[in-house]
Amino acid sequence: MEALLRLITERPGRVLASFGAVMVVATLLTGLLHFEQNILALLPQDNRAFKLLSHTVTASNGQDKLYILVSADTGKEALISQSKKLIAELSALKIDGKPGFRSVTMLKAEAVSSADFLELLSTYLKNPSPFLTEHDLAELSRFLASPQLLDQEVRRSLALLATPGAPMLTKIVSLDPLNLRRFFIDKLHAMQGAMDFADGPEMLSSDHKALILIAQPGMPGTDKAFAHELMASSHAVFTGYPELKVGLTGGYAIAAQEEALMRGDILNCLLGSVLGIGLLFLFAYRRLTVLLFIIIPLAVGLQLALGFMAITIGQVHMIAVAFAAVVLGLGVDFAIHIYDRYTSERLAGQPPAEATRRAVMRTGSAVLVGGLTTLSAFGVLITTASPVLQQIGWLVSLGLFFCLITILWALPAWLNWLEGRTWTHNTKPFSLLGINHIGAFVKKRPRLCLVLSLVVLLASLPGIQRIHFERKLEALHPEGLEAVQVRQDIHDHFSKGIMPLLVSWQSPSEEAFWQESRRIDKLLSSLPSEDHNGWISLTTLSAGRQLELAHLDRALIDRALTTYGLSLDSFPTLVAFLSALDHHDQTQPSFLSHLLPLHQRFFFEDQGTITGVTWINVLSEEAAVRLEQKMAAHDPTILVVSLDRALGSLMDSAKSGLLKTVILATLLVVVILLIFFRSIKKTLLAMMPTALALITTAGIMGYLGITINLINFIIIPILIGIGLDDGIHLIDRFRETGDIGQTLTTTGRSILLTTLTTCLGFGSLALAKYHVLSSMGMLTIIGVSTCFIYSVITLSALLQLRGNRG
Repeated sequence: MEALLRLITERPGRVLASFGAVMVVATLLTGLLHFEQNILALLPQDNRAFKLLSHTVTASNGQDKLYILVSADTGKEALISQSKKLIAELSALKIDGKPGFRSVTMLKAEAVSSADFLELLSTYLKNPSPFLTEHDLAELSRFLASPQLLDQEVRRSLALLATPGAPMLTKIVSLDPLNLRRFFIDKLHAMQGAMDFADGPEMLSSDHKALILIAQPGMPGTDKAFAHELMASSHAVFTGYPELKVGLTGGYAIAAQEEALMRGDILNCLLGSVLGIGLLFLFAYRRLTVLLFIIIPLAVGLQLALGFMAITIGQVHMIAVAFAAVVLGLGVDFAIHIYDRYTSERLAGQPPAEATRRAVMRTGSAVLVGGLTTLSAFGVLITTASPVLQQIGWLVSLGLFFCLITILWALPAWLNWLEGRTWTHNTKPFSLLGINHIGAFVKKRPRLCLVLSLVVLLASLPGIQRIHFERKLEALHPEGLEAVQVRQDIHDHFSKGIMPLLVSWQSPSEEAFWQESRRIDKLLSSLPSEDHNGWISLTTLSAGRQLELAHLDRALIDRALTTYGLSLDSFPTLVAFLSALDHHDQTQPSFLSHLLPLHQRFFFEDQGTITGVTWINVLSEEAAVRLEQKMAAHDPTILVVSLDRALGSLMDSAKSGLLKTVILATLLVVVILLIFFRSIKKTLLAMMPTALALITTAGIMGYLGITINLINFIIIPILIGIGLDDGIHLIDRFRETGDIGQTLTTTGRSILLTTLTTCLGFGSLALAKYHVLSSMGMLTIIGVSTCFIYSVITLSALLQLRGNRG
C-alpha cells in the first residue's frame, strides 16, 4: 500500500495515463452491449409455471406481431370495406425503402400463424397428417370414395371461381378444388380460443362494431429504430381514416412504447443526476477541476461494469440500466469522503503526500468497508432466479467495485498532479451546509434527539399495516400506454367472459406424451358442459402419427374432375395431398419434430422431458377449482393454471426469493462489520440507523399508498448500503476524534453530501413518467433521508451519551 501511495504522490502523471487507457477500453466495451425490455424477465426462470407461461407467449408469436383494433358505428359492411382499404395502405407502407409489414390480415384463418392463409393451406395440403385425427381420416375416406360427394364439391368450387371480384377464392380453389381445407380450417378456428367473433371469415366482433387486424412487421422488434418509425408511420396512416377509431397493441407495440418511455426516463435521470451532483459539488467544494475528475472515474467505473456485462451476458434489461443512477449516486459517496478528508488535511497545513496518506489509509479504510457492505447488499441479488434482478446485482456491484477502485486510484493522483498548478493554501474553506449547527445541537441535547427519533419511529408504525406486495405483473407496465389500453379494448369487444386455463403434464417419451394427452382429453370430455366452453390439445388436432388412406382410388377422383373439363394432374397440391396419405413413411423417427410452428403452443421439450399443454376455456372460478381437483385425482403432477394464477404464483416466488436475499445480505453485512470493528456493540450501533430507516420508510410507504413490487423492493439494498455507510463513517471518525461536534462538522458534512447526491442521483427517478421508476425514486428520497436523520441525530446522540470508549 505504501508503494502505491508513493506512486500516486510521486508519479501522478503515470497513474493518470494508465487511467486514460482504461477509460478508452471501457468505452469500447460498452458499445458491445444490447438492451431488452421483456417484462417476463422480472420473474423467476427456474419455475415450471414460468416455463409454461413463457412458452405459451413465445409459441404464439404474439411478441412479434402488431394487433390493430379498428372500431366504428358505421355498420358491418362499411367497417369491413374501410378496413380493407386500411390493410392495402399498410401493406404498401415503406420504412427506409423496406416493406413496413410482411403481411396484414383480418381473416380468422390467418390469425394463429405468422404465415398467410395460402402459405398455410399449401403446407397443409403437402403434409396433412398434423391436422387430421382418426375421425377426420374416416370421414375423408368416405368422401374420397363417394362419386356424389366429389361431384358436389367440384361444382361448388366452380361456382366460387365464377364469383366476380374474388381473386383470393380463385387462388384457394386452384390449390384445393375438393374443399379438403375444411378439416384444416376447423382446426384453425378451434385454436382461436376465447375470442368471440361474428360469423364470417373476418375477425369481426359479434356486435359488428370492432375488427381486429393482425400485422407482421417487416423487421423484428429488436430493431428499435425500425419499430419506432413503423409505429409513427402507422399512426400517420390512421389519421387518413377519421371515421374510424384505430389503435395498436400486441407485444411488438408494447415493447416499442415501453422502451421509448423508459429510455427517455433513464436518460433524463442520468443527465439530471450528473447535473445535480455537479452543481452540489461545486456549491460545497468550489473547485471545477476536481469536480470533472470525480465524474470521470464514476463514468469509467460504470462503463467498465457495462462492458464486463457485455462480454459475459451480452444484454441488459432497460429496468436494470436505470440502476446506473444508483452507481453514480453511491459511487460519488466514495469520492466525497476521500476528497473531503484530503481537503481538510490540506487546509490544516498537511503536505500533499501526508494528506493523501491520511485520506487513503484512514478514511479510505472506512470507504472500503462501506463499499463492501453496499456491494454485499446488491451482490446477493445475483443469487435470485430473476434475470433482471441478477443483472441489477451485477451492474451495481460491479459498478461500485470499479468506481471504488478508480476513485482510490485516480482521484488522489489527480489531486497530487494539481498541486503546484492550481492549489493555494489560501483556498476558501468549503461550505459546512449547516451541519455544524446540527452537531452543536446533538452535542448539547442528546436525550432530546433520542426522544424526537422515537416519536418519528412510533408515528410511522401504523403505516406499516397499510402496505402490501403487488402480485399483478400487469401493474408493472407503464400507465397510459396506448398499447395497454387498446389491449383492454380488445378484451372488452371480443371476450366471451370465460377463463382460459392451461392443463400441463410432463412425459418421458413421445409415445407417453400422446397417451397422456388422449387420457386428459377423455377426462375433459366428462366435465359438465356448463363448466367449460371447449378445449383444444394436440390430440384434438392430430392423430399423432403419419396417416394412410386405405384403398385410395385416384381414378375416381380424376373422373370427378374430368367431368367438368379438369384433370387431377392440373392440381399439384391435390396430388401432393393424396400422395402424403397414400404412402406411409416408416423411417420418420419423431412426429413431434416435424410439426409446424403453430403446433408448438401445445408442447415443448426441456431437459429430456416433453411438456404437454392443453387449453381449456372454463366459465367460472368454481369450474376452474373443480377441474383442478379432477386433474389432481388423476395425476398430482398435472399443473392447472390460468395466466393470473401463474403470474400470482410467480410473483409470490419472486417475493420469497427477495426476502431470502435480504436476509443473506444482512448476514454478510454483519460479518463484514464484525471484522472491521471487532466489536458487537459498534456493529449493532452501525446497523441501527439502517434498521430504523427501513421501518420508518415502510410506514411512510403505507401512508402514501405506495405498494411494494419486484422493482421498488430493490430500495432495501440501497438503504442498507447508505445507512451502513453513514454509520461506519460516523463511528470510525468519532473513534478518532472523540468529539461528536467535530465528528459531525467533518464527517457529518460528507454524510450530508452523500445523502444529497443519492437523492439527486437515483432520487431523480421520482420525476419519471414510468410509475414504477418514479416510486423507486420517491422511496429512495424517503429512505435515504431517514437514514441521514437516524445517523446524524440518533446514532450521534447515542455516541455522545456513551462517550469515547474506544
